[in-house]
Amino acid sequence: MADSRSTCQGGEFDGHKLATPRDEALCGQGGGVVVAGQPTSDGCMGGSVENFSATRGQALHFNSLRNAAAIFGEREEVALLRRLSAAAVPATDALLSIEPEYIERLSEAGQRIEIIASNLIDPEFDGVLYTEEDHRFFVKIGRELAERTGDDVFPELLETATQVAEQHLNVRALEVRERFGGLPQPPDLDVSDTDLNLTSPLGNLSNLTYDLSPVLMHHHHRLDKLDLMVDVDTITDLMHSARAETAIAAKADQLGALAASPLGEVTPVRGGFVRRYADCDIYYSDTTGAHEVHGEIRRKYSQVNGPTLLGLPTTDETGCPDGKGRFNHFVKSSIYWTPTTGPFYVRNPCRFRWASQSWETGPLGYPVRDEESLSAAYPGGGPTMYWSHFQNGMVFGRGGDAQEALAATATRQQVLDALRTTIDRRMPSFELDTGIFSYTVRGGLHGVDFLGVDDWQYGFYGSVPRTLRIRVNGFVSVPLAPDPTFQIEMGLRFSTRWPIGSFFYPTTKKFVATLIHTRISVQGIASGTIAGMIQKAIWSAFTPGPADPEITDNSMVITSIPTGANQKPGAENLDFLDVMLMADGSLNVFVNPLPAIAGGFRRYFAQNALNSALENL
Repeated sequence: MADSRSTCQGGEFDGHKLATPRDEALCGQGGGVVVAGQPTSDGCMGGSVENFSATRGQALHFNSLRNAAAIFGEREEVALLRRLSAAAVPATDALLSIEPEYIERLSEAGQRIEIIASNLIDPEFDGVLYTEEDHRFFVKIGRELAERTGDDVFPELLETATQVAEQHLNVRALEVRERFGGLPQPPDLDVSDTDLNLTSPLGNLSNLTYDLSPVLMHHHHRLDKLDLMVDVDTITDLMHSARAETAIAAKADQLGALAASPLGEVTPVRGGFVRRYADCDIYYSDTTGAHEVHGEIRRKYSQVNGPTLLGLPTTDETGCPDGKGRFNHFVKSSIYWTPTTGPFYVRNPCRFRWASQSWETGPLGYPVRDEESLSAAYPGGGPTMYWSHFQNGMVFGRGGDAQEALAATATRQQVLDALRTTIDRRMPSFELDTGIFSYTVRGGLHGVDFLGVDDWQYGFYGSVPRTLRIRVNGFVSVPLAPDPTFQIEMGLRFSTRWPIGSFFYPTTKKFVATLIHTRISVQGIASGTIAGMIQKAIWSAFTPGPADPEITDNSMVITSIPTGANQKPGAENLDFLDVMLMADGSLNVFVNPLPAIAGGFRRYFAQNALNSALENL
């Protein structure tokens, strides 16, 4: 068994908690290694803050910071800041999703750092690089983050960084650059009528001579004039764009007819570039390469703003081992599609837990809804809770951990018995006139047959749940004549409903059985009258009352279920997740499995509540 504090470092599953040997194996398959302790990353002043800024429509990048880190990467100060930033990731990622006040402050911190880095590597700037105001700001926000990290590493690093930073307070940029060993010499430029060669010691251009004339000529519309002092960021952007065009064109040639009709030029998107075609889109970044998305997966990816929410594709659309489904992997996320479920995305630790159980070939099957989530409603709250629905179960996650949801179960026979009881109870008495005698009679039931379960059906925003098919057998006792008999064939779906329009997650959901279709046949005297009586009983059973205004179709309320939703700061919780009809005709009520002891109690109470609801239906 893996150490409960182990995480996957690096690779496709970087940062995920590891709970089983299968988790460890999956980490290795994804190019990562198993380490103890907290997950690591490139740091808080990177993907998290930049991604958030993108969703807010803000332009916040750290190009100067990255260039400065490349130039002065050997300095002790740079190494210290890298460790400090990485140690802050758990706290900053949580704050980005739950505390609006700190979201803005973290963005401001990123802007301040970028300005300092920009001034540091600008040879024309010789003002004070790091002011008292800067120092007070970073110390204050650092101490606030230290309170949220929950470990001893970040506070110790913060104290060391504070002492180092004080050495550079109110020092002019020129002196700081001299302390750091000075800036590299300007690039050597060899200008001729035919080419422009650049040798640069910075970043990914290190020790590289690159002929830029085709790049500059192709992108002349992006430059007001050809300035020999073009900054490294601009040249790097142009080179990235040129690589994207070359790679996308090669991928289009490989795809043939699928990419035969371009709809525009190569354009930037979050994390890379895209070119759209009539039948597919091809995305590119230096780290992911060029990959296409098409069909229903493309439609879902576009609908959810895929580059921002899911990252760029890391595979082309690919067939699944069962020959039915298809998928694209994206950066730490996936979209899976089948013709009987639809296209749905899985991401975060829910995806890791599903993958650890053999993806769609494992017991959970394919996803049938996009991931749902519940973020803390107030500043100071806990981590986001999220869950994913699959054909045969659910996975629930909180913070960096996710586990398969626990289930309270009603057997198929319990379900059939409960339906028989409620339909029998609602059979009315009525007058039966045979033409010779009049009787007061009442129908009765003598059994319910299980006819099968229809599988999930296609849906774009959520697959249509399974349908339970049953046949109810009954009779009407008539004096002095053979008793008429009847059969009612019914299709039922099970789901939850709640009032819409509230800002907060519902504290109660109603567990309902919805009548999808019905067919009544009667044998014997007065068959038309009896059929009408039965139809009236069915409509009575599946007509919601005035206490259920949120239910507008033919549904029977089985019970109301408290969700346990609590969004108070520091006490966020969710107990009940959803209900699901299983392939064998049983019913599952899924509950939050985290932490394990609490999950066990949730399942116990859910089981008692489910049994009671069916017995009293």
